[in-house]
Amino acid sequence: MPDGQGKQEFLARLLALDDDFEYRRFIPVEIIDGGDKVAAEVEIHMTRRTTGEEFVMRTADFWTLRDGKIIEMVEYYDTALAASVI
Repeated sequence: MPDGQGKQEFLARLLALDDDFEYRRFIPVEIIDGGDKVAAEVEIHMTRRTTGEEFVMRTADFWTLRDGKIIEMVEYYDTALAASVI
């Protein structure tokens, strides 16, 4: 795919991740429960479908709950690793 040019290109790349990778495991490394705020460090184990190459990416996820329902989720990840495999 060519270098990202704007919102449509970004969205196309994001949606293509499902086709490009098999997500094998999501392992919660640590969860911090703050009531209506929850933080989680998660290991995502995935395989690139075309090459069989395996990757492990750690994410930091932050969830906001209201009345027992998720109303917001923000995720941070290693952008250098993501850029090297996309």
